[in-house]
Amino acid sequence: MRYSITKALVYSLMKDAYFMKLKESDREYITNIILNDVKGRMLEDIVLFETRNKLKNSTIFKYQSITRGEYDMVNYNKDSHTCSLYEIKHSAKISFDNQSKFLRNEELLAVVKKQVGDIDDKYVLYRGEDKDIEDIKYRNVEQYLTQLNKNL
Repeated sequence: MRYSITKALVYSLMKDAYFMKLKESDREYITNIILNDVKGRMLEDIVLFETRNKLKNSTIFKYQSITRGEYDMVNYNKDSHTCSLYEIKHSAKISFDNQSKFLRNEELLAVVKKQVGDIDDKYVLYRGEDKDIEDIKYRNVEQYLTQLNKNL
């Protein structure tokens, strides 16, 4: 529903006189940014919802620091008092510097460790192939969600 509403808003934007004066490439760029942003937020919501529903022994939440950054998902294990950090991206391509910047931010990691617990793993969930880069695990989001359902 959210995506349908956004598509309708983009459609009405395309009828705007000022917007129509822009170059075609600029109009396409703007509409793609809007639609991809909504797709990314929807994917984050889906992953958070499904993970919360399936992992009953964990506390799942989004972590935000006003000054340092955020993690799209934190999986806190109540038994071990440890956590895993996740960035969730709609992209099918790896952009290591951009996608993992908060996962590599030592200041933010220290705050999370102090507030939440030791950090076991750091992940980027995205639409591409599984790959490990340094200490960050890139995992396919579809496979992640499928595996969640199989582990029940």
